[in-house]
Amino acid sequence: MRHEGPPPLDGGLDPLDGAPEHSAAVAEALAAFGYRAWPSRADGEPPELPERLRAAVKSGADILVVHIAAHGLLARAGSGGLYVVGPDGEAVDEAVDQWISLIEDHPRADRPLTLFLLDLCYSGTSAVLPWHQRLETGERRAWVIAASGPDEPAFDFRLSRAIAMVLRRYQEATLRVDPSQWFIPLPAVAREISRVVAEMNLTDGMDQRVTTSRVPFADQLDHLPFFPNPLYGGRGPREQMAGLDEGTFPLLDEGLDVRHFLLRASSSR
Repeated sequence: MRHEGPPPLDGGLDPLDGAPEHSAAVAEALAAFGYRAWPSRADGEPPELPERLRAAVKSGADILVVHIAAHGLLARAGSGGLYVVGPDGEAVDEAVDQWISLIEDHPRADRPLTLFLLDLCYSGTSAVLPWHQRLETGERRAWVIAASGPDEPAFDFRLSRAIAMVLRRYQEATLRVDPSQWFIPLPAVAREISRVVAEMNLTDGMDQRVTTSRVPFADQLDHLPFFPNPLYGGRGPREQMAGLDEGTFPLLDEGLDVRHFLLRASSSR
């Protein structure tokens, strides 16, 4: 992810000092859908990202949203694996596709339905994993909205900025779906995010292409409950939120320098 400012981290990567700000903006936008802060530990430094994610997966939550704004690096061996760079400038020990496997490939059926929001260079690699695309749409539990194509860079936190903007617009009803729909369809959210990123591309001429999980075009995704429709049943956002039960959805959010936190949310189901 391109950034102009302080000296680079070890390895020549820029420090992405804006990551906490943009992570916080995404978290605030998600809070309007009922997500609440959930610290990983009561005191001390939080554990590393892989440990945090595994703990969230095993937390018993039904829904997990993972937002990461950081540098992304591809595996040097050419396997195509995507790694997140930590605050020390080093890649974490596990590739993103291992986290997707943790959700999809485990024999237990209690893994949470998970949405990865990956604001990383080359993050489309994790959206188009060949083995993942072979899964039946109705059986998938992991979904990806990635900032860029598999071999493309990401710039200036465009994905995070677009996510926060689009989610706010749904809450403000400048974007809306029919009140009969319980949830905002995930493809509709992804299309709006992609459109906003495309508008951002025009400001400096550097193209960035949002990449999402691929499914057969005839398959429906309206059932995915990541974003409750604020206008469902003719109710506004405040009325929609009034009956929420705490502890249903967690959000794992990671910024590079690093603002770690989990958000818990609830469902009107």
